[in-house]
Amino acid sequence: LFNVYAWNTTQQGTGIHPGQNDSLDYSLSQTFSLSKSGNWTLLAGAAGYGQWETTDSSGLGPIRDSLKYRVAASGFTLELSTPYKGFNLGTGLLWEYGARNTFQGRTMTVTAGFQF
Repeated sequence: LFNVYAWNTTQQGTGIHPGQNDSLDYSLSQTFSLSKSGNWTLLAGAAGYGQWETTDSSGLGPIRDSLKYRVAASGFTLELSTPYKGFNLGTGLLWEYGARNTFQGRTMTVTAGFQF
């Protein structure tokens, strides 16, 4: 679990003050050995997030100021680790649902790294 709560300030030049928001990311995964030596591993599991605007905005107009957004997403994550200089390659795919006062879509991430 990873939680971030953001306190926003007024945007310069617009006078718009976005509401505060909370974001909770989560995953539940397991690592599997792909070789007898354990040098090749695959981490796989479920992942997701929820985001909520917790206070009203200001500067957008009387109707829009009180519209708070929210969205949730769920999907999966995979990461392959290899013995070659600690090279790893990962991906995640999340489908959003329950969007209110914001856009709804999909998120795909690709990560790669190695030790040097």
